Amino acid sequence: YMTAWRILAHISENSRQEGAARGETGSLKAALKKLLSGSDSANKNVARLLLREIHRVTSTTLDSKTLDSVNNENDLFSDDREAQRIGVWCLLDAFVDCLNSSGQDFRHVAQIIKQSSIDVQFLAASWESMLELSLSSDTPEQCRAPLKGSMRYSLRVLSMLAPLVPVKDASSSLKRLKFLLSVFMLTPDLVGPAISALCALTKHNDQGWTPSQIQEECSEWIQYLYKSCEESLTSFISNKSTDINISASEQERRLVRSLFTVGELSMIGFKPDEDSASMKTATGDDPIAGLYERPSNLLLNLLQATLSKHLPKNDSDHLEPRLTPDAARAHAFTALGKLCLRDESLAKRCLNILARELHQNMDDMSPSVQSNALLVLGDLCVKYTNLVDRYLPVMAACLQSGNTLTTYSAQGAALVRKHAVLMLSTLLLQDYIKWRGLLFHRFLVASADKDEGVAKLAEMTLCGPLLGRYPKLFFNNFVESLFVLNRCSAHPIYAAAASNGDNGAGIAVGFDGINLRGPSGRNSRIQMYKLMLSNMSDEEKIGVTARIAKEVLGGALESNGDLGRICRTPPHDLSMIQEPRSSGTERDESAYNVLSDAFAILVSPSLRVGRVGANSEDEIEEADANKPAQIAVAAKGKLLSKISRKHLIEIVLPILCNLKVILQESSSPLLRDLMRYIVEIFRVYKTEVKEFLASDPTLLQEVEYDARQFQKAQKSETPLRVVAVAAG
Repeated sequence: YMTAWRILAHISENSRQEGAARGETGSLKAALKKLLSGSDSANKNVARLLLREIHRVTSTTLDSKTLDSVNNENDLFSDDREAQRIGVWCLLDAFVDCLNSSGQDFRHVAQIIKQSSIDVQFLAASWESMLELSLSSDTPEQCRAPLKGSMRYSLRVLSMLAPLVPVKDASSSLKRLKFLLSVFMLTPDLVGPAISALCALTKHNDQGWTPSQIQEECSEWIQYLYKSCEESLTSFISNKSTDINISASEQERRLVRSLFTVGELSMIGFKPDEDSASMKTATGDDPIAGLYERPSNLLLNLLQATLSKHLPKNDSDHLEPRLTPDAARAHAFTALGKLCLRDESLAKRCLNILARELHQNMDDMSPSVQSNALLVLGDLCVKYTNLVDRYLPVMAACLQSGNTLTTYSAQGAALVRKHAVLMLSTLLLQDYIKWRGLLFHRFLVASADKDEGVAKLAEMTLCGPLLGRYPKLFFNNFVESLFVLNRCSAHPIYAAAASNGDNGAGIAVGFDGINLRGPSGRNSRIQMYKLMLSNMSDEEKIGVTARIAKEVLGGALESNGDLGRICRTPPHDLSMIQEPRSSGTERDESAYNVLSDAFAILVSPSLRVGRVGANSEDEIEEADANKPAQIAVAAKGKLLSKISRKHLIEIVLPILCNLKVILQESSSPLLRDLMRYIVEIFRVYKTEVKEFLASDPTLLQEVEYDARQFQKAQKSETPLRVVAVAAG
């Protein structure tokens, strides 16, 4: 029995975490839905018995008089009572949610609760009991947070079952909640459920109000709470508190809670598809839907004042202006975003303010503020796509937020980058934004982030939903990645990628703040190449090989351009790349690394097609004759291997031979990389290479010699550099 409550308590405590915890809550609701879906009397009886036990446990875990032991309040906080109290409200929340989402009207829910013969007064009394316990000095400190978590569940249940609450209790709860919100006694995680309960209790009063009257009643207490928030903000900003006994930390807590309350109040009646015409249109189904009470201009000005790093200076500030607490600024941006969702004209005025916080060159950046500003812009992009679209470059820059600033909090910066990955991928999947400029390459760089959590999230997102939505994503951007990651910006391929989707508007996503070129970034670049290749089909790998041969190695054969120049540059001039950098040496380094990376990719096992080797001819014979699908796969693999071989011998090898002449004339160090690739081709396709090089016996002898050296290195288990490059 207690094991079940502990499991429920565990689900409750983890319900606000990411990942598996949400799966636990979902599994609980799925189990309850299965229990409640049956129409037979046995299922209904189980539901009634479960409700009675839930009611009993909610009472015994909040009232010390019902305990079996001596009347000692501390018994309320024993491990067993704590587990029951936490678990029972999680169970009741899931239970009622399943009843409401079962597809039947509320009368069905009311009938089940009535048949269980429970006293529904506990719905209104429980949350107040938990609030009193959480504020009591007798309550152990470690029990306060779980109590608030259970109180959050109880307010949610009160919202869902408001029509069943007796009028007297509903009226008492409504007044009490309004008071608590007006004096900011509720923490931000309780404000939302409390306002939802207020709305539900107002809608389901017993006075026979029309939908319009319900809206008017809601508007009245919304404006009353707005006024309280206005007074709180005014007091803090002016530094003239009416309560001389209040501490600075308590003032800051009230400031945060008032800002959060403004945002929650503005979302009452919000519908994602609402417009100005549908607002304040009361209906019988949901009289609050479409309601929007706009805060006063003074409250808006006060809210915007807390967005700045410094509060407005007033007569009591004799020295420097006071700093705005980061927590307050973060909540102010969230509140502003919610107001913008309801008011398009306000959104137009505030977009620049939101985007300003995302710029990477700002000093003393706050991760929480930047994260909230980013998430707000993401929500506004869904609501006002055409307005926010031009801010995509600064939003995309958050994928690498904090990488260039030494004073930036590492943990906070990683959180911003995670939010950027999740938000931008969601917008891409829903077609609110497009792959403009170098957005893909910023995502790719995120997959090699120094923070493991960010890297795994970006890799999972790229290789999962995004690749599923855009199947050619890696193939279409692979060769471009060679130039972008090495910042070979002078090449036409880089320029074409950077302007992709821009349509001349000049707002494409750039690559500023990222430096992966040179030896220091080689491991990260190779990691990204391997990630893309590991998610490509054999047909795409053949296409990638063809593009690298034609556009990279073939481009190096031309005398003009950076690739051609670097191939014709003597070694002593190339050594200048390692010296203090100028724009010229950086350009040469980029071109050199593009070619070096290209050879590393070409010899990589990740680029191989099928099972190329001595046994490839026997694949079809090895396939089970009784499995046509296996035969088809084997036949396709063999066909692709032949196509790959034909392409390598007839297209790639001639380019390599011509490029070898140029590299020999300049004694370029790239000649070693080229010869490794030729040796790799010779090792796999020895007969075909001999036939092709019959007209060049010198080159054939050189290739055969290098191939023998390669085999000796393998046998002696002392790998040459070629092995290291191939493994990369």
